[in-house]
Amino acid sequence: GAASAARLKLLAAMPEPARDSARQLAERFHLDPVDWYRRARPPAQLGAVADAVWHQRCLRIRYRSWTPTTTATIRPLGLVLKAGRWYCVATATAKPRIYRLDRIEEARPTGEDFDRPDGFDLPAAWRRSVESFETGLKRGRARIRFAPAGLDRLDALGSDIAEPLGDAVPDAEGWREAWVPIETIDHAAGLFLGFGDALEILEPPALADEVARRAAAVVALYARSANASRIATRS
Repeated sequence: GAASAARLKLLAAMPEPARDSARQLAERFHLDPVDWYRRARPPAQLGAVADAVWHQRCLRIRYRSWTPTTTATIRPLGLVLKAGRWYCVATATAKPRIYRLDRIEEARPTGEDFDRPDGFDLPAAWRRSVESFETGLKRGRARIRFAPAGLDRLDALGSDIAEPLGDAVPDAEGWREAWVPIETIDHAAGLFLGFGDALEILEPPALADEVARRAAAVVALYARSANASRIATRS
């Protein structure tokens, strides 16, 4: 509602030619940032953080991350909406860092204002953080083969994996082979297992073994379920 009101005020303040162009653009272009099968659920602290960003006010937050919940005083510099999820770029010390808004459990103004760093570029800061995060995560490598039957789902593996496979020359049967970056054995096993027999792990052996172990556990689970159903039917 606040965004709609601000948009109307902005349109009213524009020169007539620019106003017509803005209306035409709004009629012809719609951005829906939420992925398929997901609902847009604004985080509870979005309003408080947005207000602090706009008015350059420090916040005392309680933040839930991979480690236990911590508290920190931050200077929120900007908001980013990526793939339907809100993030805040803020400084607690000298270097900007990223906070996921749905992990901010509490956000209280400290009563202290702050000055934005001279020349701060939000898109550039976000891009650097994303590149650093992705590079830091994917420290391992795996050699995999991918079947032609799974190509329509290739993007689900992420660009770092999908692009090398997409660029690989298919063999006589249409399979593609490539070295790809991975985060950890555990993470890659969960990701690759969902592709069933459309994806074969060639290296490292530890990753192939982990996928085989999980697949065997799934088979055992459903074998027990089927056996229990047969016993119940006979009873």
